[in-house]
Amino acid sequence: MSTDNPIPKTLSEACEFIASYLEVFPRSQEMPLGDAIGSILARDATAPAGLPRFDNAAIDGFAVRSADLTAGETGSDLKVTAIIAAGEIGFHEIGPGQAARIMTGAMIPKGADRVVVQENARMNGDRVRVFTSASDKPHIRRTGTDQLLAALVGAAGDHDLIVTSGGASAGFADHLTQAVSQRGHLEFWRLDMRPGKPIGFGDVDHCPILILPGNPLAAVAGCAILGRTLVYRLAGC
Repeated sequence: MSTDNPIPKTLSEACEFIASYLEVFPRSQEMPLGDAIGSILARDATAPAGLPRFDNAAIDGFAVRSADLTAGETGSDLKVTAIIAAGEIGFHEIGPGQAARIMTGAMIPKGADRVVVQENARMNGDRVRVFTSASDKPHIRRTGTDQLLAALVGAAGDHDLIVTSGGASAGFADHLTQAVSQRGHLEFWRLDMRPGKPIGFGDVDHCPILILPGNPLAAVAGCAILGRTLVYRLAGC
């Protein structure tokens, strides 16, 4: 995997970069399953379940109860009882007058029915004042609403291509690009496109990795274009 092309800034430049970066693999052939170890799937593999598998936060912020929100300039003063990171294993619950600081992709705690974006919150010690109302967007991805994404990820699921979603922006809990740089090579990150600016590409242990944003719309846009380019190139097209 190598290229002399400059670091891409636009989506079209990124497609050209990927096409020149990857070696062309031979076209598909039929073989016994036992002889297929290390090969790439030529056809889609159906994902066994839809995504997400649980209600999760669509943005960094604070998980709250609509019943606790007060419209107006004074906002609503709540006690922060938990900090919930994406991928965390555990159970959280909030009650009246409580909130939980939550990262994009993290499981919504029991009792919460919306996420207030962090830009609309002022934290002071273990308390937070949120400025929003029950009529604002809830910023929650409901269970099973991204089944199309689940099917697409299944198509690339032979460990010859790594596709990630989330943890690639500039938030304090976004560590993916740093991890890729330390373990392998981060060839480019951040393109001039919206939605989808924090898209990246590189390789880890000689396996190409496509880094997609956590926002579902941005992830679909990046996967539909750059993901398609990657899959076609790996398939020898």
